[in-house]
Amino acid sequence: MPRPIKIKRIEALRLGLTRYYTGKTCKHGHRAERNTLSGNCSVCARKASRKWKRRNPEKVREISRKASVRQRAKWRRYRRLGLHLVARMAQRTEPKEV
Repeated sequence: MPRPIKIKRIEALRLGLTRYYTGKTCKHGHRAERNTLSGNCSVCARKASRKWKRRNPEKVREISRKASVRQRAKWRRYRRLGLHLVARMAQRTEPKEV
């Protein structure tokens, strides 16, 4: 796997990137990409997210339930407007990569 290119946060912001790599370790010793907006290490952010999910299973279920309700409503709108057919046609006409 190729090594990531080292870039400063200000450059990443200017280029519109969502993540950047400095090559430096975070305060917990991870040498990983960082989030451009917050500057947080991606490994630390993933660990914090998992920890929050373990501690808040009810909230996770509620968020998941609301997301699935929104997704079903979105698909109902698509089907009513016939957009699902347009999406299928677009998939059929796109050339497949070899």
